[in-house]
Amino acid sequence: MPSSTALDVIGTDDLLDIGVADIEAPGVETPKTTRVDTEGFINLFVIGRIKVGGLTFAEAERAIAQRYQDDKVMGKARISLNRVERGIMALVHSGPLNSGDVLRVEVIELAGRQGSGPTVRIVRISEGGDIGAPFLGQTRIAGFTESEAEQELNRAYKAAEMPTRVASVLRLRAAAPAPPVAQLPPWLDPNNANQPGGPNSRSDPHRGPDRPTARKGDGH
Repeated sequence: MPSSTALDVIGTDDLLDIGVADIEAPGVETPKTTRVDTEGFINLFVIGRIKVGGLTFAEAERAIAQRYQDDKVMGKARISLNRVERGIMALVHSGPLNSGDVLRVEVIELAGRQGSGPTVRIVRISEGGDIGAPFLGQTRIAGFTESEAEQELNRAYKAAEMPTRVASVLRLRAAAPAPPVAQLPPWLDPNNANQPGGPNSRSDPHRGPDRPTARKGDGH
């Protein structure tokens, strides 16, 4: 039987639940549900992108804690990591966001204000590629990956002088594919020049194919 370490390796499209203690307020663990992208990266509060693909759960926890320490966000980070869904079983995959995708957008306040909980919205990307982001209004995110959309929202919060607000974006459901365009059979397609009765056809669709014209002297 394989060891638990061999099984607990993070892969592409894995859905992870990661808790970061003390980043929002002392004694509070702030969770984030995030999907591993095709390059093995996730996006975390404050530190941004970090590669966890190919690591075991324990290795990823240590790498994330070390990154928070290296970036001087906190002296000793306490990290918890769980896999919610394996990527090979996932119905939703990483990649650019599209109009019609349904997202979970969460915005947390890192200023540590008492009683300030996260703002969570379930939104659908509009046909124009926008969402009504909390505290911002219409913001274009179509074409970005989930982590890129988070970075775009975080830049917008800083530009709006809300630097302590950070966003988490998770695709819950991908847009349904567009229905295929109905194709007419060639004999009914008005753009088909060779259809019966068309400009390149000498036959009458109501009487069948043309017959050879009798020539003088054939005895008919």
